[in-house]
Amino acid sequence: MVQQKLTVFAHLVADFTGPLTKDMTAESFSDRLVPFTLTTWLFLLFLCLIFFAHETYAARVKPLLANEEKSSTVLFQSSLLFYWFYGYVNEAMLMPVTLDFAASMGQSATMSGFFISCSLVASILGVVMGKRVVNEEFWDQQLARALILWSNLLASLFMLLEAVVSNSAVHWSLPSKRAVFWVMILLSQVHAFGLALPHVPLMVMWGKLTPKSEMSFWMILTQCARQGGLLAGPAVFALVSVIVKQGQPVAPASLLAWVIFAQVVFGLSSILLNSMVIPPVLPDPDTPDAPEAPRSPGRGTCELSVDALELDQRREVVRGMVFYAFERYFVTASIEVSTIMLLEVSYGWSVELSGTIFTVVSLSSLAFSGLASAVISRQVLTESTVFLACNVVALAGVIFLFDFGTGAFGLLLADGLVYGCASVSNGIAEGWGSRAAKEGTDFSNEVYRTWNTSLACAARFLAPVVARTILDFGGRNLYAALQLAMVALSTSTVYKAVSMIWNLSREVHSFKNGKEASCRSTATDHTHHTHREAFEARCVEFRCGDDEERWSKDEQSACSTFAVYGLKRLGVFRKAKLYMFHRVRRLAKASILASRRVKPLIRIFRGIMVQQNLTAFSHSVDLRGPLTKDITAESFSERLVPFTLTTWLCLLFLYLIFFAHEMYAARVKPLWANEQKASSLMFQSSVLFYWFYWYVNEAMLLPVTLDFAVSMGQSATMSGFFISSSLIALILGLFMGKKLVPEASFDQRRARSLLVWSNLVATLFMLLEAAVCNSAVHWSMPAKGVVFWVMILISQAHGFVGALPYVPLMVMWGKFTPKSEMSFWMILTQCVRQSGLLVGPAIFALVSVLVKGGSPIAPPSLMAWVVLAQAVLGLASVLLNALVIPQQMPPLPDADADDAEEPEDVTLSNDPKTERSVEELELPQRQEVVQGMIFYAFERQLVTASIEVSTIMLLEVSYGWSVELSGIVFTVVSFTGLAFAGLSTWMISHQVCQESTVFFACNAIALVGVIFLFDFGTGAFGLLLADGLVYGCASVSNGIAEGWASRAAKEGSDFSIEVYRTWNMSLACAARFMAPMVARTVLDFGGRNLYAALQLVMVALSTSTVYKVVSMTWDLSHEVTQNGKESGKEV
Repeated sequence: MVQQKLTVFAHLVADFTGPLTKDMTAESFSDRLVPFTLTTWLFLLFLCLIFFAHETYAARVKPLLANEEKSSTVLFQSSLLFYWFYGYVNEAMLMPVTLDFAASMGQSATMSGFFISCSLVASILGVVMGKRVVNEEFWDQQLARALILWSNLLASLFMLLEAVVSNSAVHWSLPSKRAVFWVMILLSQVHAFGLALPHVPLMVMWGKLTPKSEMSFWMILTQCARQGGLLAGPAVFALVSVIVKQGQPVAPASLLAWVIFAQVVFGLSSILLNSMVIPPVLPDPDTPDAPEAPRSPGRGTCELSVDALELDQRREVVRGMVFYAFERYFVTASIEVSTIMLLEVSYGWSVELSGTIFTVVSLSSLAFSGLASAVISRQVLTESTVFLACNVVALAGVIFLFDFGTGAFGLLLADGLVYGCASVSNGIAEGWGSRAAKEGTDFSNEVYRTWNTSLACAARFLAPVVARTILDFGGRNLYAALQLAMVALSTSTVYKAVSMIWNLSREVHSFKNGKEASCRSTATDHTHHTHREAFEARCVEFRCGDDEERWSKDEQSACSTFAVYGLKRLGVFRKAKLYMFHRVRRLAKASILASRRVKPLIRIFRGIMVQQNLTAFSHSVDLRGPLTKDITAESFSERLVPFTLTTWLCLLFLYLIFFAHEMYAARVKPLWANEQKASSLMFQSSVLFYWFYWYVNEAMLLPVTLDFAVSMGQSATMSGFFISSSLIALILGLFMGKKLVPEASFDQRRARSLLVWSNLVATLFMLLEAAVCNSAVHWSMPAKGVVFWVMILISQAHGFVGALPYVPLMVMWGKFTPKSEMSFWMILTQCVRQSGLLVGPAIFALVSVLVKGGSPIAPPSLMAWVVLAQAVLGLASVLLNALVIPQQMPPLPDADADDAEEPEDVTLSNDPKTERSVEELELPQRQEVVQGMIFYAFERQLVTASIEVSTIMLLEVSYGWSVELSGIVFTVVSFTGLAFAGLSTWMISHQVCQESTVFFACNAIALVGVIFLFDFGTGAFGLLLADGLVYGCASVSNGIAEGWASRAAKEGSDFSIEVYRTWNMSLACAARFMAPMVARTVLDFGGRNLYAALQLVMVALSTSTVYKVVSMTWDLSHEVTQNGKESGKEV
């Protein structure tokens, strides 16, 4: 019962304080704020400019430091090491300040642990989503590189937003701070999702570029980098703390903001390094994918690699290493958060000293890693021996966690032993898992990395909460007992894995001593016959111990060549220095040139000063005009209608149906998909319902947004912004979706997955939005103001995710639909859009009646139920698309005359009712048609979106209509669109009028109709008459416009369907973003006549755009008619 208990839960966890932290209160901390300076913002801007300048250079030439000839370079491996360093230094920087930050925000120690680990929930989702975006089987190196760079850049922007929010909340009230605490958690979820997206593609890339013989070595170095991050993190925190405090106490929220700012700097540095090093084309691997030669650490001892095991054993090794990741990460994450807490609370150490001394713990891991690397490389011990020994030492070291009177010394000794051994054992474990994985199986590198990261994230999510709660209520000994149990489990997992290697090594040793017959007798299974022959060949080839003198001359020569290669490799560094010098100099010149072009942006940025003016902006948006000045938050009811268990069960049932169908479709095919015919009725119906869903969503919000915004302490202008704000992220989603499934290399399976799963994730964000909104009914006004912005942020998230599949879907529609039918289906699309605007207010009225039950209700609660209804419609759209859209590309319709310069069998009639189609125009004219329809989309959407929000506002405020009546009457306005669309379709199909004539006539009628918007004393009747004429004509003209542009577009050119759809939707979204704010602000301050004048100007512009386009077809038709008269025959 999430929604009913959310408010109670927020207060419960805030007051869930144990005896160890009961004296820590919000009042015990300073409230000194240290704002961000202009220098800090300019520094971040400079890093971003370097990145953009380099990407511009890389798009034309290649990344600055990338080596496209060789796979495993030192620079590539170094960029991976810094990627891990960045991730772990981020986490370590947060640990010393989270306890104070949580207490200053009115939260408990348990919630401080949750604050650290909560982002790992979204990380798991990001890992799984990233696996689907860049699949190992159909590897796309350029897409993987783009995902690594841009997703991390977006994550850095969300982290910057988190820092701004944290620094702005210092002087807020305690209830508002508690709300901000949850806003911070939400933002951390978003940026963690972005950071996790490229993880699996990056590690699959690493597996493809790294020879298997080097994997364990680089994984141990990876552990060193991770521990180096944990080592440097507290030290960086201490440095930031000293610089920010300057000898005076500072508010924990402000200190956390500066820590996050430092994380952003590290993130941008990692992005820059990856962009310069990762190649856009996958180089050829340096070495074949063969099992590693056995090492001979001593006389008579031979140990093979894990990739020499049987397939079943390799699968078992991979699974063991996956579970080992959970066990070991749970232990290390618990140590990280518990050590800081014990040193601060139990032993009275300061925050800075606790963070610095934790560096010693991390430093031990580097020492252990260096020692283990030396031992393994010099063949003093085998990898398996070091692996097991590290876990045994950790098992002994964890005993010192118990409180035997050793105090802080025993605690740090135990942490050093466990942490040091974990660094080595984790590196070997990941190396073994990567080497045992086999591509194309259920234990491939992609599958291993996905599950390994997911369970590691789950462990790091659980560990801080569990460990700090046990420490707070159970003390140090109970915490030590938990750690002992987890280390024992991980040791047993390691023993199972290394025992397989030892058994195989003994078998090889026996074979070498002459037991060839017994070895061969085990290879009776036909399926493993080839593998056994290869195994015997390796046993003969890889001699150990006393057989070293039997090596052939070829083998000795090969070893000498390898040694010479190693010496030559050392000379690369001098060439690399010169290479880097020239590349960096070129990059500096490009950066200077780019900086000169962005000086106007710098001036604008300097005037904005986002962080310092955020609080002032929150109050300044309360701009009330004379039309809404008497509407206040106190004039609304505070009655809350909670979600019931039945509603959640119904949603769960829909999700289960979807997952069951996807499991069926993965084995057979989607239930209603037609894989033999492209343009089926079911496919077109699913696309129509997709449009219906989007427009009914928007129309359902319109009647309630004004009341909702005012009840949350906002103005009419902000109610318009609430409607349109998601369109910002929607434009970004359009361009990202275009990159994910490009038209040139269209992948039907990927396009279907993107369409289905992105919309499913969008419905989850909508459910979150509904739960947050319904929980804020009884909150204080400052907290409601925060919730209003949280709602906007969540709408950005589901707007971005929901827009991802738009361009791939419309490209799919363009491929499936014959060009002769495009205008027809586009007019029907406009009918469906208008139906959405028609049905939306009616659904809102129905939801309102059902929820209110005859009594007034709080607008946030009503908004929550409306968003819930939107989520239900979204699930219905997802289910229909999953059932109908095929996974394989069906046979496409025959190409029209699009690709021919002069079609041979085209009959042109002199009949005045016959006109030329836009695809018969010359290519420059077709390009002009496409561009004109793009601008027409902006003009027409600006008009229609303004009508949608302004009509409701005028009916409610100027004419005193109720919310329900306004919504129902607006249905009449939308209904005219269906009537006009039906009439125009009949006229065109029966050749009563030409398409171009109908197109122009609709715009001329709209130009006349908009005059009735002026206040001539006609009241509401004139307003609705004008809306009906403009809206009805817009339904027809928009359909013809999109059909004409789709037919005029040419694949492979700069006016293809992909380009047209991207820019058409982007400008339409920009118009729908601007219209609600502009229209409601103009109405509030200028009145109805100023609003009508604005609409008149926009309709006149759109009419002129249409005239320019239709005149081209009229000229072509006239030319054909003249040629027919001159030749005296039909052409």
